[in-house]
Amino acid sequence: MVGRLLERQRAGELSTRHVVAVAETVGVSERTVWRWLEQANVTGRVEPGVRQGYAVSDEVLELLEADGYDHVLVDCRPALEVDTDNVLLWATDVLIPVDVDQFSIEALELLLGQVATLVRETRIEPPHCRGLVINRIDRPFSAFHQKVFDALHQLPLPVVGEIPLRTAVAEAKNKGQTISQYDPRADVARMFHALAVTAGYLPETDA
Repeated sequence: MVGRLLERQRAGELSTRHVVAVAETVGVSERTVWRWLEQANVTGRVEPGVRQGYAVSDEVLELLEADGYDHVLVDCRPALEVDTDNVLLWATDVLIPVDVDQFSIEALELLLGQVATLVRETRIEPPHCRGLVINRIDRPFSAFHQKVFDALHQLPLPVVGEIPLRTAVAEAKNKGQTISQYDPRADVARMFHALAVTAGYLPETDA
């Protein structure tokens, strides 16, 4: 995504609205995107650099292991900031939600570039990508959204789940409950369960 902005800048076509659109998509400030562009012009690198920050301590890891968790899920906000970097440094697997939107594809490219940067600069083992979850699907699609939906399925990452737009999900969130707690008979609750099975978080025999 930074590379595309850089191309526009060099062609004299870059405007503030392009920078604002990228900033809103990846969840950073407009100033941060301008800084990325400045760094790209100086270094020739079109992906953001690795930021330093907090790490998960051995004590926290010991507590997690002592409680016998099968999986520890960390839900990151859609922003390439220090918290996302730290989660990626410790994650063994990633599951990536995307919307049916062109900016989601561009943000995904930026995220994968950030993972590559972390792997290169820290020499960690790259986390295994369990796949994409296409989220908040609102059918029927327009011709544009159908094209984006098809493009998501053509990416070199498996689509492990498709979750439709449902008010029950928002209602469950407002009550501080999972969708399975809020309305276990809802179709979207079954879809989330199927997603967990397909992604490998639950065995197929789980009820």
